[in-house]
Amino acid sequence: MWELECEIEGNNCYNSMLFLLLKCFKRDDLFLYLNKYYNHYYTNRAGLLAERLDSNYPRPNPDVLRDYCGVDVRYTDSAPDIRRVISEAIQKAPVGVTLDPYDCGWTPHYRRAHYNHFCFVVGLSKNDTCICKDIYFSKCGYIEIPFAELALIYQYIYTFEFLPFEPPDKESHINFLTGNINALSERNTDEERRQLKEYLNSRFELKEEIPDLKYLETSALLLKLMWFAEDKRMFIAGLKTLSGRFPGLNYDSVYRPLRDCVQAFVNLRSVLIKSLIKKDVDRRLLSTIIDEIYDCDRRVIKAMRKKE
Repeated sequence: MWELECEIEGNNCYNSMLFLLLKCFKRDDLFLYLNKYYNHYYTNRAGLLAERLDSNYPRPNPDVLRDYCGVDVRYTDSAPDIRRVISEAIQKAPVGVTLDPYDCGWTPHYRRAHYNHFCFVVGLSKNDTCICKDIYFSKCGYIEIPFAELALIYQYIYTFEFLPFEPPDKESHINFLTGNINALSERNTDEERRQLKEYLNSRFELKEEIPDLKYLETSALLLKLMWFAEDKRMFIAGLKTLSGRFPGLNYDSVYRPLRDCVQAFVNLRSVLIKSLIKKDVDRRLLSTIIDEIYDCDRRVIKAMRKKE
């Protein structure tokens, strides 16, 4: 059975799962931090705002993990025999599974909230049961889930293989960062900004998103806003690590707009909570904060482009 020290290092359980695995296998995690910057938050799909907000999770994609961390990640949502898949994969590394916390009796979100929640299968027992470790609710200890039950409630199974790997050099780090920023700079976010503001002004209903104060802890909307802010913080940490590792790199001009963007997401979250208490939504204020977020992103990209 795999012994894991479940320290929460990411801003959500998927990221925490990756950081924990990289630490366990002594792989560098800097690229995960550098992959944390993006300037897109909203899709025009159907549903509540919580369902429309999207930062392309799970991040990072398998290519980043393979090329820059030496980890081959594969996942499936339709394994014909999950017992066989898990039994084979767990010989190489712990196995990740995506569950809905609505079905997880050991979490405070049981029968209360729907979203993607990740945990590890760290071992197998003799009675056709897998032994799991929940990263965010590690105080629960080991959790035994029968394979028959897991087959009914799992959403994805993630398997990992750590490959022979030569750590990337300074140029690889810079090229990776530059490539991401250049791709983002080509996106026109004006239409996304307009659609998000239009939704907030005309269709957004806070009571549908968060029925009352007892749902604050499990609100998918508030969780996503927190994740957006934490991603920016992790990107700042990645830039500081990068400049400390390779003398001559300096990103001081980027930190201010990044911190402003973090604060804008924090403010947006706070305004929504206060609006729930007051039972009144200031839509004009929400629109102003959305403008601040997208304006900060423009400043970030402009500052990063000057570093090329």
